[in-house]
Amino acid sequence: MAQYGLEGAFWLMGDIGDWLDDPERRALLLDAQRSVESVPSLLGVSGHLLTVTHRPR
Repeated sequence: MAQYGLEGAFWLMGDIGDWLDDPERRALLLDAQRSVESVPSLLGVSGHLLTVTHRPR
């Protein structure tokens, strides 16, 4: 099982739309999010979590 924070702390940024509209800033934001998306101590700051598991065969 793995858990991922979908927004991370970035939802706290008031201008997130501006970051996502700019390709260079979007790349920085997404790289930063990927680096911390599954850090257990940071999962609580994300507004939404995604839990992934595999069904045994």
